[in-house]
Amino acid sequence: MILACNPVHLPVTLQNFPHGACGDASLLLARYLSERGCGEFRYILGLRDGNSHAWLQQGPLIIDITGDQFADNPHGPVYVGEDQAWFVGFAGEDQHTADYSIFDDNTKAMLSASYARITR
Repeated sequence: MILACNPVHLPVTLQNFPHGACGDASLLLARYLSERGCGEFRYILGLRDGNSHAWLQQGPLIIDITGDQFADNPHGPVYVGEDQAWFVGFAGEDQHTADYSIFDDNTKAMLSASYARITR
């Protein structure tokens, strides 16, 4: 749904999706999944070779919709599964609940507007 939006109407963090969009895209996806009864996800953030990457995790289940920004990603554009082999290279750490409402008012407003536009 992000790709269906005109990038000029999205925040800079999502305009080149999936490149550089993993953090905000993960938070937006977590909201979408939560609203559909899929429960709470954790926001995982890792670093490898100077590049950060974020994804969602719920127990052993990983959901990553931006991994295809990395040439060595074996999973394709969307990954939903429990194979952590590729993700281990990022040494990801659980940061917080994947919910953009925990951030400052400006971030909440920006992501809320983006969510409304994307899900429209």
